[in-house]
Amino acid sequence: CAVIVLNSKEEIIRANAYAKSWLVVDLIGQYWNDLKTDCLSPSSRLASEYVLDTGKVVALSKKRLADKEGFVVLLSDVTEQRELYQELEHKKKLASLGQFSASLAHQIRTPLSAALLYASQLKSGVSEPVKASLFSQKIIDNLKALNLQVSDMLNYAHFGEFNRVDVPMLSLVENLKSVYEGGPEKPLFKTVNIGSDMKIHTSQEALIGAICNLINNAEDAQGTLSGVLCQFKACVDNVLEVTVSDKGPGLEMTKILTIFEPFYSDKTKGTGLGLAVVNEVVKAHGGDVRCYSELGYGAKFSMRLPIIVATDEEFKVVKESSK
Repeated sequence: CAVIVLNSKEEIIRANAYAKSWLVVDLIGQYWNDLKTDCLSPSSRLASEYVLDTGKVVALSKKRLADKEGFVVLLSDVTEQRELYQELEHKKKLASLGQFSASLAHQIRTPLSAALLYASQLKSGVSEPVKASLFSQKIIDNLKALNLQVSDMLNYAHFGEFNRVDVPMLSLVENLKSVYEGGPEKPLFKTVNIGSDMKIHTSQEALIGAICNLINNAEDAQGTLSGVLCQFKACVDNVLEVTVSDKGPGLEMTKILTIFEPFYSDKTKGTGLGLAVVNEVVKAHGGDVRCYSELGYGAKFSMRLPIIVATDEEFKVVKESSK
């Protein structure tokens, strides 16, 4: 365990041998916040975990000394525990995927067989343009369903290992909107406190896919995209909140408690992995997702992602607008 002692100005005055060897810099005389910024990278798993330049994962705790004249910082090596946890999660998912393989094969066969049937009808020659157009659309619909099922499987098996980069928040919103351009109906998109220079450290493809999953579920619940609200809000606690709300029939509490479990579904079609994928994507970003609903009053899904990056000036605007 690395031990670092700070004075009342948070200047480092003492450090044990572990601290000196792990951080590989001259510690005495440095200010803690400067050292933390330069040598510790936030972990994507927990807010209290950080990654050193050497790759070591440490849990950080900071306590005020009894005489209130300084602080003590403890860095505990949790690299092995983190690796064991990831290995356990990996094995749990493999077990779930193995359990699901037979069901998945059946679900894939259904849209695939339908697409092949309509394709053979087109190949045999269809004289009526209306019927040919209908068959073509049926092929497209079944292939889309097949692609969705395979995508859900791959995303669930991803184990949270997404390549993340800094993406402008407004760009993310515009890219999400483009998914629904050209359709007969569109959800309503709203941004609150989102500054022009705000960025989010994310896998854009994975996050947009997760949000689309919630929007499509909302459409299924109320039978139309019209009235579905997707809101992006920058909160004062360094969190991006993404909510998707619908005006459907709502959910019972028993369903709310189980909807994020793998392979849960009350639909006749689908893998039952959609919301499990959403949960995995949000967890991989160090956040959480919750459902708020009541029978007869629709449902709201809320993602909270503690990975927002912004300038101090922008957060000043956010804080002032929230007063």
